[in-house]
Amino acid sequence: MSLELFETILEKMNTEGIDKTMEWASEQLNMDKSNFDNLFQLFAQNPTMSDKDLNLLKNLLEQK
Repeated sequence: MSLELFETILEKMNTEGIDKTMEWASEQLNMDKSNFDNLFQLFAQNPTMSDKDLNLLKNLLEQK
């Protein structure tokens, strides 16, 4: 996953909410929406993630 796509996902989470972002991201990455549930729940619990948490999320998404 490109850094640009990752940044777009984070921006969408802040502006459009978790559900719309999960649907959009699953379409972009050709993955089942359920694969994103835990990642987005993590973000939803702490929308001001630290750099460490953001890097973890990025690494998890890159494992596609």
